[in-house]
Amino acid sequence: MLLLFFSSLFPYTTSLVAEHFNNATAQVLYGSIIIIISLMNVLLSLNLRKLNPEANFGLLYGTRTVIVALDLLFKLVGLLISMTIFPAAMVLSI
Repeated sequence: MLLLFFSSLFPYTTSLVAEHFNNATAQVLYGSIIIIISLMNVLLSLNLRKLNPEANFGLLYGTRTVIVALDLLFKLVGLLISMTIFPAAMVLSI
């Protein structure tokens, strides 16, 4: 349900970024939603792995754990850069 709730915020945050591309607040809000959804997907796949251990789920279904960790790291770095120096870094990191 949380994944669905945060996914419903995509249109709002996307329109904010489209209208105010160089605004750090809009970029940080958009990036926060993206990171939360990514984490919810990881939690969903961990729950699926717990329910069905023979299915061989990684952190994100069939994707290797290293790739998922790098993806989250890039998004977090983009969020930090977007908050401090370059607002468009969030969209570029995604």
